[in-house]
Amino acid sequence: MAVKYSKVAEAEHPVLLATLISAGLQGRYFQEATGWDFGVQHHKYESGGHYISDEDLESLGRLVSEKLQSDSDLWTNYVSRGKSKGSDLIATARSLATGGDQAGNPKELKEGFTALAEATMQMAPFLAASRLVRAEVESLVTSAINQEAGEEQARDIVARVLGAEGESEAVREIRNCYRLALEIAESDEAKELVLDKLPATAVSQMENQFPDLYERLRDHVDEYGWIRGQVQGLDPLSMRDLVERIQGILLRWKPAMIRQAAERDPQLKLDDLLGFSPSESLERLIWGLKELATERPFHIDVHLQAFGIARQFFAKVAEAVGCGPEQLAYSSAEEIMRALSEEGELPISEIDRRIQNSFWVERSGDDLRLNTLEAPPGDREGAQTATITGQTVCRGRAVGTVRLIFGATEVVKLEVGDVLVSEASTPDKMGTESAFPGRTDAPLGLEKAGAIVTDEGGLLSHAAIISRELGVPCVVGTERATSTLVDGQVVEVDATKGTGRVIAWERSPEVAESPSD
Repeated sequence: MAVKYSKVAEAEHPVLLATLISAGLQGRYFQEATGWDFGVQHHKYESGGHYISDEDLESLGRLVSEKLQSDSDLWTNYVSRGKSKGSDLIATARSLATGGDQAGNPKELKEGFTALAEATMQMAPFLAASRLVRAEVESLVTSAINQEAGEEQARDIVARVLGAEGESEAVREIRNCYRLALEIAESDEAKELVLDKLPATAVSQMENQFPDLYERLRDHVDEYGWIRGQVQGLDPLSMRDLVERIQGILLRWKPAMIRQAAERDPQLKLDDLLGFSPSESLERLIWGLKELATERPFHIDVHLQAFGIARQFFAKVAEAVGCGPEQLAYSSAEEIMRALSEEGELPISEIDRRIQNSFWVERSGDDLRLNTLEAPPGDREGAQTATITGQTVCRGRAVGTVRLIFGATEVVKLEVGDVLVSEASTPDKMGTESAFPGRTDAPLGLEKAGAIVTDEGGLLSHAAIISRELGVPCVVGTERATSTLVDGQVVEVDATKGTGRVIAWERSPEVAESPSD
């Protein structure tokens, strides 16, 4: 009988991570990660999704429910274990990334690769189990609220609790970038260094002149660089990329404006969020639920972050085994270990076919198989592969949240750093005033735009003229920006060359699935 599957995690990534996660769902890693006597028997990764069999999911669900009934501290232990294993994985990746010149030393490279692979596999069980633990904790929260505030309020309160920390990783990256820019803007010496030097030079000199600031920039790259790296064809965010973005921010806005983008709206206290003072036990449950919903160890994000941090280490491994970094990423862990042990060479032609045509991984028991598609797949809904292109009319680079604007009166929706996306730059579109009616009478609010993107227009369009007046990166003539992008989606506008690009850093918020759903 054919095995039926349910999705437990979703993210586009190459062969190496897919094979490690599949192997990590086996029993010995479940025992190591969670302390539970369980293992996933049937797993597959295809089309950007990790799946386990319905039978495995049902068995795991029963186990979680039974253990929670017999051990009220199950979820606290689970959260603690997940955060600890997540910290171990990131620490391992950072250690390898800063471990000096290991190129040419196969023994050290093999030991480092083994350590990272082991840490990755020990995190894998949390992908399968977290949504089930979260469902149980959500049920406990609902039940506790029923007792303390009444059944009618419970569902609405739980929704508010989960929504209170609803910012995506990409939005958090943007806000932290602005916080760094604000810190630099408020220091005359640091600002002078950043604005007067090329980005790479500024990074180099900052390490000596402003070591604390340099560390915070590096922490930002470690914490968020992987987000950009998930987009096909883009490298993870580098220190140079970050400083280049900050240069644009400093040239555009004074500290007061930068602060608007850096600071979140103040968060409600828990009492205000709930509408009553919760008991200590309910408060603990709520914080546990929020951690399960938002913390990286309980989603695939922690794996993506670790592999982004370890990118330099992987480059050394690739050099040692005679391939490129992308070819290494599309090799299985077993293939890489054989090559590092000098027991065989990587199957380069097969690896190149995986890169070209895509692949899928399936495991039944101990039998893990890696399969290559015979032909390139068609476009998959939601895959982060599409890039919108148009004509650059004002140069620069920015990352921001999309705001669709269809008329002058809507410009007030813009917040500092938003990417204004509009159909046309002419005043007669749909019988309404354009967001760009003319050179001297631009609607109040355009000065907040971090970048401008339009479906239509050219070098002499109103959008082009105003963007150059304001110094805003601008790409026009994309033809499909308003039909492809949606409000709230984080995009990078690369207007550094004649052909500008608009690249989604994340799925549309309206269609994206939670990593644990």
